[in-house]
Amino acid sequence: MRELLLELRILVRIRHPNIVTFWGTATEFPTNENPVQPYIGLVFELCEKGSLHHALFDGKNAPLKISQKIKIAHQVALGLAYLHGKRIIHRDINTRNILLSNDLSAKIADFGCARVLAPNCKSLKTTTISGSPAYMAPEQLQGQELTESVDNWALAVVLWEIMMDKKPWEGRFSDFKYLKAAVLNGEKLHLPVDPRPYPPCYVNMIKLGMQYKVFV
Repeated sequence: MRELLLELRILVRIRHPNIVTFWGTATEFPTNENPVQPYIGLVFELCEKGSLHHALFDGKNAPLKISQKIKIAHQVALGLAYLHGKRIIHRDINTRNILLSNDLSAKIADFGCARVLAPNCKSLKTTTISGSPAYMAPEQLQGQELTESVDNWALAVVLWEIMMDKKPWEGRFSDFKYLKAAVLNGEKLHLPVDPRPYPPCYVNMIKLGMQYKVFV
């Protein structure tokens, strides 16, 4: 229940075209006549095209055009910038948590791992490692204090995935500890020598997002 309340605290304060719209809750509580388990369901807007991951890797779909991919990437960046402006760290940006509407507008979803930075605090202290390992920044993999940089790293991985039509680190590491060791050792996702037709700014966002500085 605590995790759900933390998520609700965030959902009620955000509204942006590139964040999935939260409409409210559906609840059921026990009564003398109906002693059911308490239930709270979250109600969101429908994103008809499903996840970005589905759009990229489900062979039944027509491949996304380059222009569509760049538009999606731009919209995810806009949504993330809005969250950071609200001092919210998402902590689980990945292609499964980016939903697409009928016109392929991108919507950031799933705020179960998200947290709000406390006033006058520049970082988030956490006792658990949350998120999707393939998208985690080094400091997140180590359970260190977190800043918005962990979302920027995850965004860079998403942009790489969109560009390459490949899942990050797929087939390279058998489990979490090997992935963690590689990332902490400075290994990066490989970029093509000639990234065209993607513009230089797109590739620069990937490079900048995956820079790592030790948090002090």
